[in-house]
Amino acid sequence: ATSTATNAAVATALAPRNCDDDGCATTAAPAAAAPAARPFPRAQQQVLAAVALGALALYLGGGGASAWVLNLGLLAATLGSFSLASTLCPPRVQLWVHPFVSCSAAVLLACAGIGRLSGLGWRATLGSYDQKRKC
Repeated sequence: ATSTATNAAVATALAPRNCDDDGCATTAAPAAAAPAARPFPRAQQQVLAAVALGALALYLGGGGASAWVLNLGLLAATLGSFSLASTLCPPRVQLWVHPFVSCSAAVLLACAGIGRLSGLGWRATLGSYDQKRKC
C-alpha cells in the first residue's frame, strides 16, 4: 500500500529539473493533498442504521417478532458499526482500535441493551444471533 506522501516524494524525485549555474530546481508543481476516500457511502450507513433500529425496535415491541428479526437487527448493527468505525475513526486511532474491535464492542453493547430490555440477558440475546437455523 502506498501513501500520498510516498507518491508525492517519488513524483518529485522523477520530475524534470531546470539546471543552470545556480543549481537545479524542479519544474513539477507541488502535489495537492488528495481528498480522503470514504470507504463506505453515507447512504449505506444510514440504511444500515435504520434497519438495525427498526428491526430491534420491532423485536422489542413484541407482536410475535421472531428471532429472525433480532438476527436481522444485529446483523445490520454489526455491518453499520463496522462501516461507521471505518469512516469516523481517524487512521491513527484505527492503528490501536481496529474497526472490527469497535463493531464487536458495539454489538455486545446492543446485545446487553436488548437483553436487559427483553429480560433475556445479553448472553441469550447473543446466543440467538449465533444459533444455526435452517431456512
